[in-house]
Amino acid sequence: MRKKTWSVLAAAVLGSHLLLGQNVTIQENFFNEFITFYVSSIDVTTGAQDVDLFEMEIHADEYPVTIEVEFRIAINSAPLGLDYNDNFLTVVTEPFDLEGRIVIRNTDLDMNTDYLTYVDGRTVSVSVPSGNISFIDIQELEEMQSMIMQSGRLPDGSYRFTIEVRNPGGAILAGWDKVIISSYPISLELITPGGSLDEVEDHAVMTTYPFFQWQSDPCPMCSYSIRVARYIPGEHNSAEDAIEDQTVLPIEQAMGFHEVGNSTSFQYPQTGAVDLEPGNIYVWQVQKSIPTTQGDEFINSSIYAFMIQEQQVGYSQIREALRTMLGDERFNQLFGSTGELMGFTGDRENISISTSINVGGVNVPAGNINQTTLMQIARLVEQGQISVTGTEVQ
Repeated sequence: MRKKTWSVLAAAVLGSHLLLGQNVTIQENFFNEFITFYVSSIDVTTGAQDVDLFEMEIHADEYPVTIEVEFRIAINSAPLGLDYNDNFLTVVTEPFDLEGRIVIRNTDLDMNTDYLTYVDGRTVSVSVPSGNISFIDIQELEEMQSMIMQSGRLPDGSYRFTIEVRNPGGAILAGWDKVIISSYPISLELITPGGSLDEVEDHAVMTTYPFFQWQSDPCPMCSYSIRVARYIPGEHNSAEDAIEDQTVLPIEQAMGFHEVGNSTSFQYPQTGAVDLEPGNIYVWQVQKSIPTTQGDEFINSSIYAFMIQEQQVGYSQIREALRTMLGDERFNQLFGSTGELMGFTGDRENISISTSINVGGVNVPAGNINQTTLMQIARLVEQGQISVTGTEVQ
């Protein structure tokens, strides 16, 4: 079929409805949802396009039935100077006999339509007289084409597609209507936690499970992913250096980013990620995925840095951590009234373990450990990830 059409323009679905009447129905088979439509996907000279936006089927309870099909496009776009009252394109076929389930795609309805195809492969001749075609003023069309060529994509705006099936008398038998939006939502700004690496001490957080937030222009079809890595002074020269190094989230390095869906916030998980440690500096970045007619397009945010504040652990907390690690029976043997460690003062600088521990490939070497490491080991014991097989008092 020859094609000169503006029938596919852009895509983030806002809503649709089906109108049913008599014994004819329009059934939506699919609608591909894009948010940005690039000019390379459509020839602005011929109207030919290589992107399938939607596919419909028209069918009836009984055949044959005489119908005519009208296809309309209305555009509401400030950059184009158009609103829904402007008639961008209307194409109406001459009446023809429907004798089965007929397929209609966005590439099939234009001012040069000469046939449509049934699902079983048969075709039906369709005539579109010149009097059944109405279009916007040619000067407006040329201005629109010029604007599209300059930007490389369709201007922001709402695009309404309508298909109506009528009988020869003009009564509507069935209809389909969908409003879609074309936009290029590139805005992406981090909010919290953190800020500039140079001022990381001003961006300390008290929790090892921080809540990440960012903002972006509205984009219901977009998705977000997050990447968190440790910044090691002396090893990394910049935040960019650190974010490209081994990540703490995701754990699987091949993933690159951890997907969070359409949400613009994320709670650092208690499982499936490397535990964040007090005293360490971390950097994070968000990636935004925009569906376009050329595939998903990715935009990366800036990089924020933050520090986990060192937490002071009291004597009672250290004793409870040791109780968790050793179990009640062994703890009472050591710290009870006749135990070897009776009267232990909880000296936070003089705690040692007699052997190395390997947890998930991370080694805790033998020797003195600080309060933070002690609490982390206790948490791993409580979670059942490691167990204490023996103790020795020196």
